[in-house]
Order: sequence, then structure tokens, then C-alpha cells
Amino acid sequence: MNWDLLGAAALFGLVVAGTPGPANLSLMTMGATVGFRRSQRYLMGIWAGGLAVTALVGLGVGALLQAEPVIYRVLQLAGFFYICWLAWQLAGMTGSGRTEAAQPSFWAGAVLHPINPKAYVMNVTAFASFTAPGMAYGLQAVMTGVTLALVMVFCTTSWTLGGDVLRHWLTQARYAAVLRRGLAVAMVASVGVPMLLS
Repeated sequence: MNWDLLGAAALFGLVVAGTPGPANLSLMTMGATVGFRRSQRYLMGIWAGGLAVTALVGLGVGALLQAEPVIYRVLQLAGFFYICWLAWQLAGMTGSGRTEAAQPSFWAGAVLHPINPKAYVMNVTAFASFTAPGMAYGLQAVMTGVTLALVMVFCTTSWTLGGDVLRHWLTQARYAAVLRRGLAVAMVASVGVPMLLS
């Protein structure tokens, strides 16, 4: 195992998974609306979906998406519409009712990464860049996948906790609503703008 490549994969994952994107922005919105503890089902769904994408790319599905632009575009459009729907749901949440039904579920989180093309691009880039030719691919793929998964768990948890911190600062409902709506717009833009430019 090439530990230098693994360290580079961790740094790459930290930069890519730590930046604002649909998952991170939705997690910050959840944390800011209902707090970290009540966001955990959704957070665990995000983790499950992220792990599924990493595993699929490690097994070669990412190569299929690169080879078939039509499949990639369909996934891109489906992801965009789902993220628009999720952003609408999050923007309309209130912290006052705090009912279980008002919160996005485990499954709402689990779907987010598998239909977000950015997740595939990040993983394809990582597996292509940080596995060395001439070495057993299986072990490298597992170690790279575990590294990316740990980085994803750290980053998504941090975004949720960041939202929880904001919740304690934004005690007035109108400021919290402005934050939720702003984050919802940013979620849509984080997918919509790259899609328009591609």
C-alpha cells in the first residue's frame, strides 16, 4: 500500500467533501433548524448514500458513467430535480414544531449522494488518481474507499454541528428562516450552475 497516495486521497477528500454542496448545505440547514441530535437520521442516510457511491465507483460503475454521457446526463437531471425538491422542503421547515414528520428522513439523505453527479466525479477522480498501477487494485480500492468514507463522515458531521451552533445564535424566527432559505438557494445553485456550465 502506498501511504503517500493514501494521504493525498485524504487531503483530496477533505477539500472536496468539505466544500459547500447539496449534502453539506442540507445538513447545515437541518442542524440550524432542529439541532444536531434530531438531524442524526438524515445524517446517517447521507453517510449510507455516500458509502454506496464510493463502493459502486470502486467496483467500476464510475467508468460506466464516464463512458455513457447519456446516463450521466439523466442522473444529473434527476439529481437536480431531487435537490430542488429537497431544498424546497428544507426551506419550509420550522424549528418550532419539531415534529418527526417535518424532518427529512434517513431515506431522504440516503438518496442524495447516489443521484448527485458530483459524488461520482469526486470518487472517480480519487480512485483514478490515488491508486498506483502495478499494485493489487483490491487492497488499494478498499483503503482508498475507507479513507474517503472517514473524511466524508468527518465533513458532514462538522457541517451539521455548524448548523447546530448557528441555531443557538439565531433565536429570532425570521433570521432562522432567512438562513434556511439562503442555504436552500445555495444547494440548488451548487448543482445547477455546474450543470449549466457543462
